[in-house]
Amino acid sequence: EGIYRGSKDDLRDGFIHFSTKSQISKTLLRHFAGQSDLLLISFEVEALGEALRFEPSRDGQLFPHLYGVLATSLAVETVALV
Repeated sequence: EGIYRGSKDDLRDGFIHFSTKSQISKTLLRHFAGQSDLLLISFEVEALGEALRFEPSRDGQLFPHLYGVLATSLAVETVALV
């Protein structure tokens, strides 16, 4: 389809959850511990436009949230996490 509408949690919250590079390790531990076959998919902030907003979340940190669908063609890198 070429677009990602979000996970069950994203749909519930009304936006697609992202993490910055410095937030990834804690996000993995908190939300994906024990899971395998994970992919880390990177995007350029500028490419996501005004639909991407940095908002306070865990520990008061600003997390990127995308309000809208995500065009998968905007991915710049995909890495398998083992």
